[in-house]
Amino acid sequence: MLGALIGDIVGSVYEWHNHKSKDFPLFQPDCRMTDDSVMTAAVASAVLMGTEDLAQFQANVVAEMRRLASTADTYLCSANAILPDGRIVNIDGFGNRLAATLHGTGKVYMIVGKNKLAENLDAAIARIKNVSCPANAKRLKLHTPCALTGVCNQAECGDDCMCRVTAVLERPPRGREITVIFTEEALGY
Repeated sequence: MLGALIGDIVGSVYEWHNHKSKDFPLFQPDCRMTDDSVMTAAVASAVLMGTEDLAQFQANVVAEMRRLASTADTYLCSANAILPDGRIVNIDGFGNRLAATLHGTGKVYMIVGKNKLAENLDAAIARIKNVSCPANAKRLKLHTPCALTGVCNQAECGDDCMCRVTAVLERPPRGREITVIFTEEALGY
């Protein structure tokens, strides 16, 4: 795995500009870790935890990916809804996006499509629970009422429930900078 990490870091400067030659400098000043480096490190860390149980190994990999992602210099995400007064509304199942947005270590950029506009907080939450969550739950093959019926029913939602953590961001927390890039396209759920 060390070779995979080194190769990814060395190759990061060529990621979008293919380089076919075997003649290139190692560890140039602008070499950096990439998302693939972080995922490789998460797998390596999970291997070192030493479980033979596949489900536990997978859980360890996911936990390590989340832990490492929270230390990124830059965090790129979207929002579930934006209100006319600029408030940002997000609902998460694990809270990892909310944690990185509110308390991560780096810069935060949110790319938000026009389909995320909501007229008020109630409309925003209704949109998230009846549009965003059902579509995302289906994509993730979760067994939730919203994935099956397209309508949120938290009373019958089990361990796969995606509506566990709700945050309304009125302004960035002290010391944080969050840049919202709004587009006229419909992006995401």
